[in-house]
Amino acid sequence: MSDTPSPNKNRSDTLAAQQSGGLTGERGPSGEASDPRANSSESQSGQAFRELLTVRLPRIQAKLNAQASAILAREAGLTLIQWRILFLLDRMGPSTASQINEVSAIDPGLLSRKIKAMADGGILNVRPSEDDNRRKLLSITRQGRALFDKALPAMRLRQQRMRSFLPPQDMQLFSDYLDQLSLVAEEDM
Repeated sequence: MSDTPSPNKNRSDTLAAQQSGGLTGERGPSGEASDPRANSSESQSGQAFRELLTVRLPRIQAKLNAQASAILAREAGLTLIQWRILFLLDRMGPSTASQINEVSAIDPGLLSRKIKAMADGGILNVRPSEDDNRRKLLSITRQGRALFDKALPAMRLRQQRMRSFLPPQDMQLFSDYLDQLSLVAEEDM
């Protein structure tokens, strides 16, 4: 084991010390030099918190959602939920809201409102199912297809970029880990 500290640890400790006045010679509220050890403890606590999976995963998801939303708005004027609905309908063909919800886990109320708005906006067709008039089948309109096709290249490029840093075998392993984590999340602890 090396005695050399990791570069990330040095960077975070240096930043914490600079912010606390430990390296810049700044004084605390009492006029005394700040105690870098107190801030180091806070920094370590903050770092430990930020490294919890239950903190990291939602932060990453939020960043990915913001990134996707920006791409979709720029490329086709779509929202992320609209994109997900169009993507699923493209893959599944005409489907019910229940079928989309089963795959996407979008809140049913939100999904219903988005479907109505997309139908009102001419992006989706909603028609009674031939098997059961109570069920409504959703399909993509010509306008919806044009929006989907405008956004698809940028979204494919984004997926490729997210997968590019891992070789295929590692991506499979990562996917397996996510599956295991999902099972752990369903456990009654």
